[in-house]
Amino acid sequence: MPNTTLTIPATPTTAEEAIAFALDYLEPFEVADFLSDWRAARSLSGWSAGVAEEMAASGGTWTKGPRPHA
Repeated sequence: MPNTTLTIPATPTTAEEAIAFALDYLEPFEVADFLSDWRAARSLSGWSAGVAEEMAASGGTWTKGPRPHA
């Protein structure tokens, strides 16, 4: 079922937020690059912007994260 309540994720500022962002919003092949950027203290705003663009382009049919946490 599509997630029709689209909340644009904030740019992560802590390690916990970065890990959650990677797991919730990125494709598996993107996670290593994202976390490498996080560890190198590079700006993550491009990652957030990319997710926001994908969400907007989905027309309300975004099917990726955030996944519910147990």
